[in-house]
Amino acid sequence: MSEYTLATTLLFKDLPADKLALLEQECIWRTYGANETIIKFGDEYTDVFVIFDGETHVLNYSENGKAIDYATLKTGDLFGEMAAIDCLPRSAWVTTKSPATIAVLSGELFISTITEHPQSALNLLRRLSSIVRKGNEQISNVRLLSAEQRIGLELLRLTGAEALGGKSSMIESLPNQTDIANVVGLTRETVARVMSKFSQEKIIERKGRTLEILDRRRLQELAIP
Repeated sequence: MSEYTLATTLLFKDLPADKLALLEQECIWRTYGANETIIKFGDEYTDVFVIFDGETHVLNYSENGKAIDYATLKTGDLFGEMAAIDCLPRSAWVTTKSPATIAVLSGELFISTITEHPQSALNLLRRLSSIVRKGNEQISNVRLLSAEQRIGLELLRLTGAEALGGKSSMIESLPNQTDIANVVGLTRETVARVMSKFSQEKIIERKGRTLEILDRRRLQELAIP
């Protein structure tokens, strides 16, 4: 039996055990090092990728070459499903953020699995709905909010839902300033300035990759209009 499994992924976790085993046998399991390109913008194939272990960036590049980071995907996430659904060229780049093990499904296998299992189809719809909602939120933030508000909201989001309502929260693996800047539509220098201000005002405290929100209420007041 393979050491790799798709049972922990949201999309396929509800498949019957025999169907899941057959799907895993049909997958191609690949390993990548950090900073390797998996998908290029404009590629014209329809494979779908499921992250068994590791992290990836979904990004694009502006006309002047600046990277625009759409999302960081982690263990259990998938990408490439849009091309499998609409058969159009890839709309973004995907690169590894860390060493990763990834299951690759052909577009045909992905579609047949989804269409044959309604719960997996519903899980996919929920995932796509979440992506649309997040995109709308980011567009609103870029257009309407100040730098402090954008960064404050991103820090609150990174704490996770389990921290809602608490006075203090921990972010165990804080993205670097460039990654945060790409997500919120600011320069790295602006992110550094605002983070320094938050630190001086005792709203946050950083220790290596860990960031503690010391005063969540104050951060919410600054971030939420």
